[in-house]
Formats: sequence, C-alpha cells, structure tokens
Amino acid sequence: MTNFTHEESFHNSTDNSKENPPTRRNCGTMSMHEKLLKESEEFRKEQEKIEKMTEEFIKNKKQ
Repeated sequence: MTNFTHEESFHNSTDNSKENPPTRRNCGTMSMHEKLLKESEEFRKEQEKIEKMTEEFIKNKKQ
C-alpha cells in the first residue's frame, strides 16, 4: 500500500491523467494536530481544556 503526503494527494486528485491513481490518500489532519501539540503550548493547553470538559460532560451524563 502506498502512502501519499498531503501535497502528493492534492496533486493526484487534481491531475486528470489518472495514469497512477493513489491506493491510499492521507488528508494530513492528524499530522498537523500532532505538530501543533508539539510546537504550540497554547494549542496544547486548549486541547487539555477540551479533554477535561469532555470527561466532565461524560461523567455527568452517566449520573
């Protein structure tokens, strides 16, 4: 199975030749998410807040 980068996937999706269509495409969402977690303290803190709010919501729904 071939993995393509976001740029390769975009190029392949806009290329009308269809000679070598990709077997799998990746949108890049998770790699960008991971990059932001590593590089941005603000992003990381906001994600932690979201996780805590989600946990509280789930906990309260079960009661």
